[in-house]
Amino acid sequence: MRILILVYSLFAFSLTPTCFTQWLQQPSGVTTPLYNVEFVNPNTGWATGNGSKILKTTNGGVNWFQQTINLGYPKNLYGLDMLDANTGYIAGWFETILKTTNGGNNWIIISNIPSNDGNSNHGISFINSFSGWVCSSLGRVLRTTNGGISWDTAFVSSGGPLRDVQFVSSQIGWVCGEGGYLHRSTNGGVNWVEMPFMTSSNFPSLNFINVNTGWVVSEQQNQVYKTTNGGLNWNNVAVLTGGSLQYSYSIYFYSSMIGYIGGTSSRLFKTSNGGFNWIQQNVPIAMYIGNFSFVNDSTGWGVGGGGGIIRTTNGGTYVVIENITNGLPNNFYLRQNYPNPFNSSSIIEFEISKSSNVSIIIFDILGREIGQLFNQKINPGVYKVQLDANDIASGTYFYSLIADGNLINTKKFILIK
Repeated sequence: MRILILVYSLFAFSLTPTCFTQWLQQPSGVTTPLYNVEFVNPNTGWATGNGSKILKTTNGGVNWFQQTINLGYPKNLYGLDMLDANTGYIAGWFETILKTTNGGNNWIIISNIPSNDGNSNHGISFINSFSGWVCSSLGRVLRTTNGGISWDTAFVSSGGPLRDVQFVSSQIGWVCGEGGYLHRSTNGGVNWVEMPFMTSSNFPSLNFINVNTGWVVSEQQNQVYKTTNGGLNWNNVAVLTGGSLQYSYSIYFYSSMIGYIGGTSSRLFKTSNGGFNWIQQNVPIAMYIGNFSFVNDSTGWGVGGGGGIIRTTNGGTYVVIENITNGLPNNFYLRQNYPNPFNSSSIIEFEISKSSNVSIIIFDILGREIGQLFNQKINPGVYKVQLDANDIASGTYFYSLIADGNLINTKKFILIK
């Protein structure tokens, strides 16, 4: 859901533009680092982290609760791959592999060593409930074809620790790691071929959207590499700004055009042209960003240091508003959108009588939240919001104006395409 927010006054003509970020903090209930996050729909998601932490939400991250697992020793849980709302896998310290078939109500311990044997599992990738791969700090790639009941060592690298693995089919996958390490398999992980790279920088993360198009980011050099032929050739398409002591930890693409990179010191970058140009976005809290998950091109989450969880419903784009300096409305008021019904865009107007934290939330006919138009502390004034509904299906929807946590009013709109 994309939005354009304009502010005008019925009483004044002098307007001062102000920008607000649309990444908002969500309370996780933990203060230890979170390493991974995955949502299977706009409401249901999981996050994993330090100290055997497994968090789950069923309302889009408004509330998170911990799922219990006794591993005998607090483990860092790095890898997370949820196939659907029921089935998923986690990888972590000391060769830990976990599985759930009921949304995390119970986690089955597939592999767990109570003390440090020098090997920790990092990335995990499943293409269905049977076939999956795990990479580890000792350079191993493990493979299962029976849903994790048994695993065989598919590969042992000659390089350093492996950090991430991804398969896009039963045959084609990639693994990356420290020292510029990147390999590709075209037979399910039985054999691996080294991809050509002239760098010794670590590759902490990779992401492919199909068998041809993928990206990796170098940790120390902050360089972005892209391939369009399955990794046979790679081009250095961008170098992120921000200083020599800033590192990149994760890269995530929702589509061939839209992608995100997270790193140290709240560094978050977005591209809208396939990785050639990156714009830094503002993060509302101090945290490193370890991973992302998006359910559409606008709604996504990031997790990282200090138990930090952030969410956006407009792709993290800055919202430009113009503050009102004269003429105060007497009350809070939500107006009916116009036109209504509509087929692509509509205008919503509302009035704010005192400085408040204001949001407009969109719900479907079942009462499920599908997005926020705005969520920010703003000054009194009359506001005009343009709703772009190109990525919303036809139907009946509701929008609510909320100020300082209080529901002001709810109105209905009808989208016809």
